[in-house]
Amino acid sequence: MFLSLCHSSHSSVDANDLFRVLDKQQKKDKILPTDMDVKTILDSWTLQSGYPVIHVQRVDRGIHVVQV
Repeated sequence: MFLSLCHSSHSSVDANDLFRVLDKQQKKDKILPTDMDVKTILDSWTLQSGYPVIHVQRVDRGIHVVQV
């Protein structure tokens, strides 16, 4: 992810660019079921009015995310 964002450091980046990088990595690490993607999950939060507040905790080889 760091390399992808550094590559874009001199151009504009939007949420979809970040979601694409995160999804590529999660597929490589096999974090989500194959029928799920990062964009679909995060769009449900980021497209709402206001802003989402989430807590993310690393658990073993994965993460636990809770929306407050």
